[in-house]
Amino acid sequence: MKVLMEAMLQIQELQLVQEEDPEKHPELIKLRKKVPAPILGHFDRMLARGRKAVAVVRNRSCTSCRMSVPVGTIATLMRDEDIQVCGSCGRYLYLEPEAPAEPPPAPAPKKKRGRPPKIKVTGAK
Repeated sequence: MKVLMEAMLQIQELQLVQEEDPEKHPELIKLRKKVPAPILGHFDRMLARGRKAVAVVRNRSCTSCRMSVPVGTIATLMRDEDIQVCGSCGRYLYLEPEAPAEPPPAPAPKKKRGRPPKIKVTGAK
């Protein structure tokens, strides 16, 4: 399913951003053959309206409509079992692969608490 969603993202990029005609671009034709007809029909209807058909899920929310995505949907996307559609905007949901976690920053040195020591002033008379 991940391969299918990545193909749909590439099609979306070529058709919406670069405004390529599907009949004139050979790579676009290859990518469209990877997508099953019913899914491609829904995908094309979204693109015909000038809307993106695939939305990325970040922080448990759809990046298109900003609505919260149910945990069960995210679990299905993580297991790569099936394609999921956002319940609010109808876009296909794509879960980005997680970037490797960066090591946490080093803790700041602790500041000493309390009063600063008194300084004796010795003056000449």
